[in-house]
Amino acid sequence: MAKSTIRRVGVVLKTTSPEAADLGRQLVLELERLGLEPVIDRESAQILDSGDEIEREDLPGLVDLVVVLGGDGTLLSVTRGALGGTPILGINMGTLGFLTEHPAEQLLPMLREVLDGRA
Repeated sequence: MAKSTIRRVGVVLKTTSPEAADLGRQLVLELERLGLEPVIDRESAQILDSGDEIEREDLPGLVDLVVVLGGDGTLLSVTRGALGGTPILGINMGTLGFLTEHPAEQLLPMLREVLDGRA
């Protein structure tokens, strides 16, 4: 994936996790710093004090990449809408993640790899 193809990035949080909320705020700031548009689903927007009103399952059809901060359940809540091929970067905010394999401290390095077309 080339860097220039990603303009809008979906942000999905495990809404019961304070750690996911904190990391989500950092992610939104980083996306804005990079000149990208964060698009946040309705549930996560309530946590992040954003006005976005997009249903979680609709998000993949509206963005070029989805970043999920949560666990496998949070990731699965997004996948139905991603059947069209929207890539998903899963960041594990729990203790065990089979599908969300990257730990929280790898969020920004992994995001850079994806945006640079290296992952």
